[in-house]
Amino acid sequence: MRVGGGGLLVLGSVGRTGLPRILLGSVAEKVVRELPCSVITVKAEHAIRVEVDLELENLEAQCKQGEALLAKGFPLEALRQFEVCLARDPLYLPAWEGAAVAHERLQHPRRAAQCRAKAAAIQEHLQFKHIEHSIRARHWLWRKP
Repeated sequence: MRVGGGGLLVLGSVGRTGLPRILLGSVAEKVVRELPCSVITVKAEHAIRVEVDLELENLEAQCKQGEALLAKGFPLEALRQFEVCLARDPLYLPAWEGAAVAHERLQHPRRAAQCRAKAAAIQEHLQFKHIEHSIRARHWLWRKP
């Protein structure tokens, strides 16, 4: 592995201690010692959370681009933006709603209806999940001690 001296590497670490660390070693520690660039280590679950947050920000930005294109009168280009969002996350509700509007403006009523039906199904699923979470939060069997 060759990394330039001016870069920064963010590295996820499991964070083992004691005997497991002695037996398995620490890859993160070895990387930190050997690389010429700066290294930041974070617990693996924090690294995953950052990735999820960035992905959500990217989806939102992509969807906003689609909405802006719709507002400017470019439904085909907007539809492409929404399709990119849906390729990343097929349950991303704003992209389905935007795609429905784009299809309407492109004179594709059947496709627009399919997108609206998909958006409605996702919305219903999210409402059921919210209700389920609310019930579980109040019920004594699911409360954490």
